[in-house]
Amino acid sequence: MRLIALFVMLSVLFFIPVPKTFQQSLGSAVLNTGHIIFFCLFGFAFFRFTQGTLRYRIGLFLIVVFAISLSVESIQSMVGRAFQWGDILRNELGAMLGLSLYLCFTVSSARQLSLRLTWLLLVMIAIVIERMPLVHELMHNHT
Repeated sequence: MRLIALFVMLSVLFFIPVPKTFQQSLGSAVLNTGHIIFFCLFGFAFFRFTQGTLRYRIGLFLIVVFAISLSVESIQSMVGRAFQWGDILRNELGAMLGLSLYLCFTVSSARQLSLRLTWLLLVMIAIVIERMPLVHELMHNHT
């Protein structure tokens, strides 16, 4: 119950207007990374409560994350923030990272570990590709 309360309290951050200083490209890119971090923690914390076969659990969990993300983005558009499909993508990537990490900690065989580490690596590569504009922006502003 405390875990749910913690995530509900943190989710309020998705509805607070973004300060002007963070609305520029670099600030926005840094804030967008928060979606990945939040949903990584969400995936790590809540995936364990799913039931059924592993394939079913993963599919159901990602559908639930998509529904939550779609709801959050829709509500954001009503409170003065913009609806962004990119945020939904970042939420899904974060959830996949979190559940990948969770699965790596709950393996029962070397073969499972190999498959789960491969999945984790693929998710991390996808996140790096999605965050490349942030890296580019940080390097551009640093020089």
